[in-house]
Amino acid sequence: MKGKILLACFASISLLAGCGQQHVHTFESTYTFDEEYHWKKATCEHKDEIAELGEHTFNEDYECTVCHYKPFAEVTYCISKVEKRTVKDYLKDIV
Repeated sequence: MKGKILLACFASISLLAGCGQQHVHTFESTYTFDEEYHWKKATCEHKDEIAELGEHTFNEDYECTVCHYKPFAEVTYCISKVEKRTVKDYLKDIV
């Protein structure tokens, strides 16, 4: 009987000791970003957690030095009128 009580006490102490441990979140190694911020998403079960949240800091090439976001990378230009001219045509117009 003493053995069962001792075993129950040991099990209770073990459970209580385990409750004091804190979960350590894990995060992706690459950044996720939007137009204003960058951050790292959690890879553990706490999907709402984020790390390293910050505003973009741009270099002279307009690229974020932290997450490599390029705000103008998706900008496309459209030329509405294309003229095909030879040098001879050009010289006729200016002479």
